[in-house]
This record gives sequence, structure tokens and C-alpha cells, in this order.
Amino acid sequence: MSELLYSLSNNRENKSKFHELCDNKGSTLTLFQIKDGDKVGIFTSKSWDIVTKAWKEDEKIFIFNLNQGKKYLNIRKRYSIFCDQNYGPYTDYFGINNNKSMKSLYHDAININNTYENGANILPSNGKAKYYDLTEVEVYKIFFKDN
Repeated sequence: MSELLYSLSNNRENKSKFHELCDNKGSTLTLFQIKDGDKVGIFTSKSWDIVTKAWKEDEKIFIFNLNQGKKYLNIRKRYSIFCDQNYGPYTDYFGINNNKSMKSLYHDAININNTYENGANILPSNGKAKYYDLTEVEVYKIFFKDN
């Protein structure tokens, strides 16, 4: 089960609103709809927040590309998610960082290989850092059924 916490279309381009609605919620799935049609995302079992102002480690985090039908596992767990009031959902070299708006997805193909297995393949970027225009960002709280 899931619950929509934040969407760019409903909550506008606002990092403060992202944190108001998504912080301290536990496991989340963030979906990025890129203007060119790619759909990618981040799953994290850790909560976003603005208090940490640092990296959180998450053994379960992964990035995925729905168009490729592939997921990319984190190989540097120490750099799982970055929590700070100036960042939207962000993991090492991938996500919404403080240099751009909630409508821009950052992907650094050179360095993401240090954090995710085959990370440069997540999105095309001609082997360098690139910003992608987003048409939608959605963050869902994930509920797990007890076994």
C-alpha cells in the first residue's frame, strides 16, 4: 500500500512543502517524470528530514528506471539520502539538489558509478552531469504488510 504525500502538480515547486509533507514518514518511493518521457525513482527505507543536515545510510535504498525495467543498487551505503532543508529528494549524484528547482532532476553520470552499480546507465547524459526537466515529482509513503 502507499499514500501520496507530495506532488509537484498539487504542491508546486516548493522544497519547504516537500519537507512539510514528507519528513519523518518512514519508507518512501519518489517518482520523477522527465519531460522526455523517462520515468525514474528512488526507494528509501529511511525518513527524509531537515534536521540531519547530512547523509543517512540506508541498506535498502535503490534507484530505478521504469522505461528500462531496471533497478540500480547502492554500493556506497554511506551516501544513501541527503537530508537538508535546501534539498528535495536527493541521493548521491541523483535527485533534486539545492542548485536547481523542484522541476530539475540532477544526474551526474561520471560520479554516480561510485554510488550505484552501473549508475551511469540510469539516464543518458553523454558521460557528464546533466539537469533534466521534470513534468512531475511524486513522493509516496510505503506501507508494508506484516507477514
